Parts: sequence; structure tokens; C-alpha cells
Amino acid sequence: MTEKFHTEFQSLVHFQTEVAALHPAFESSYPVAIVEDNQFLIYDRPDGTGDYELVKTAPVPMPIPEGVIAAFPIKAYGGQTAAVVTPTIFDLPDGLVMLLHEFVHCYQSKMGYQDLRKQLIICQEEEKLGHITWEIDHAFPYTDEAFVAAYTGFLQALEQSNSEIVARFRQDLKKSLSFRDYEYMVWEEWVEGFARWNENRLRQYMNMPRLDFGTVPPYNRVTFYVGGSAYIDLLVGQDSKLQTDLPALFTAMMAGVI
Repeated sequence: MTEKFHTEFQSLVHFQTEVAALHPAFESSYPVAIVEDNQFLIYDRPDGTGDYELVKTAPVPMPIPEGVIAAFPIKAYGGQTAAVVTPTIFDLPDGLVMLLHEFVHCYQSKMGYQDLRKQLIICQEEEKLGHITWEIDHAFPYTDEAFVAAYTGFLQALEQSNSEIVARFRQDLKKSLSFRDYEYMVWEEWVEGFARWNENRLRQYMNMPRLDFGTVPPYNRVTFYVGGSAYIDLLVGQDSKLQTDLPALFTAMMAGVI
């Protein structure tokens, strides 16, 4: 293995081994694509064990900003979903926690993400129009009064672990939003809320501050991270199988019934 990033990847392997019992998402290794000099340096553990190795380099197909922390399929690596970062990730005190947040997205990809995504009406309609960035920039009515009132009540009910009121506000959200917007909201809660839920479990284990921003209006996409995380915590508390049966988790979140 090349010496570059050797120590950093050793730390990643040790950390992942330490926290593997927290969730099955942390039990497997996933590719890590480091962006440097407009190249992907793709590291992986080909046999799932041992050290990370530099297995491939490939040109970056689009501009990727310094400090990026993301997960998406790498066409040059057989379409495998990888954690995509720049070397600065290793300088952050919570860098390994943030990297494992992206591993959760890799886990979601393995557990049915693409199939679920293709079934979404909003995905079908937006991508038919060539709008491939809809997950990030959909024009959701974040400032609509009915939505703000319903989501505020939903967050408060979650804080109180009041299942009955949570269910009531989920139905209010269904009524106040178009189907496309409701579907978008649940999708973001499922994708990012699940990753935030697991990241906060890592942070709790490491005695780091939780990430809870997004709870105060004006709401935005990040609000669905915290709302989804709290909702998933409630649902998994009632049915532990939902923490690994991710399609069933999404179905439960869409139904909005506790």
C-alpha cells in the first residue's frame, strides 16, 4: 500500500472496528474516494479486511469543492457508492465520525436506496425533465404557514416522545402538502435523517456534542435531518427491525402512522 494516507486509514479501520456494534452500517467497509488535484484517489479494502489500498485513480468528472463530504456512485469504479472527501477530512476532530456518516449512505445504497428512489413520483417527474439535482434544490414550501405549524408541532411531539400527537401531525403534514412535496419531505427524512440518527449515536459514544440544528424556523432541508432522525428513533424504539429493514422504514415514514 502506498504510504500516502496510510496512518489516516489505519485510524479509520480501528475506529470502525470499535463502533461496529452500534449499527450494522458500520460493520462493512466501503470505498473512499479522496479528491486531490482533480483526481479521485480511490481507496478500498478489496477483501473487506486488512488495510485500505489505493486501488484506482480516475479524473474527477465535475468540479468538486475543497472540504466536500459526500457519498455517491463512482462511475470509474463500477458505479460503486463511495464516501467522497478531500484530505482535510483527516484534520477535523470529528472527521472520522463525519466519514462514517457517509458510510451510512453507502449502507443505504446497499440496502435498497436506488430501487426506492426510482419508485418516487417526484424522482420520475424531475429526472424526466433533466432535473437531476432535485434532491438538493427542490423548491419545497418551507415558509408555508400550514407546513411550518405542522412541522413545528411534529418536532415538539417527537421531543416529548408522544406517539399519538406525532401521528396527528404527520397526517396534518399530508394534508398541508402536495403529494410531491410530502414524498420529498419523507425521502429527505429517510436519507439524511437515518444518517444523522446514526451519526449522533457515534457522537454520543465519543462524548461529542449531538447535531441538532434545524429545529428553529425558518426551516430548510436540514430540518428534515433532525426531524427524520428523531422520527426514526421513535419508530425503531417501537420496532427494532426497522433499523435494518430500510424499505420498511421508508414505508412506515410515508404512512405516518405510529
